[in-house]
Amino acid sequence: MRHPGRLLGLDHHHDRPVGAALLHLQAPGLDLTASGSVGPVPGPGTKRATIPPDLSLCHGDLGNLEPLLPAGGRWREAGLRQAAATLDELDRRGWVCGLPHGVHSPSLMVGVAGIGHGLLRLAAPDRVPSVLALQGPLTD
Repeated sequence: MRHPGRLLGLDHHHDRPVGAALLHLQAPGLDLTASGSVGPVPGPGTKRATIPPDLSLCHGDLGNLEPLLPAGGRWREAGLRQAAATLDELDRRGWVCGLPHGVHSPSLMVGVAGIGHGLLRLAAPDRVPSVLALQGPLTD
């Protein structure tokens, strides 16, 4: 299912960690300049998908950002727009986990631990390693 206004067209939630890992590993043959399905960030009054958006690393907005921000070029620009929309969503709706019916979870992939990690990555990507890409500790 496509999520209008979401980036990259990563329709299946397992694509996000794979995309992040490939980017961080700088996999041979990974071409981020190829045409992609980068869509617009929803503006005020834009209807979202019938599946409520969440902020989780697994299949939410913060997981979508992981491969975009370090990519550079138009991918980074799209990621920065999505990051702003994600922070607005956080202010508006709070820490929305990736579970049905608004259930909160402490878990890393669909819960508040992952949302916190994603926010730390937004604030200090050079100091906070990516759990989606299985990065080890970052050194100076």
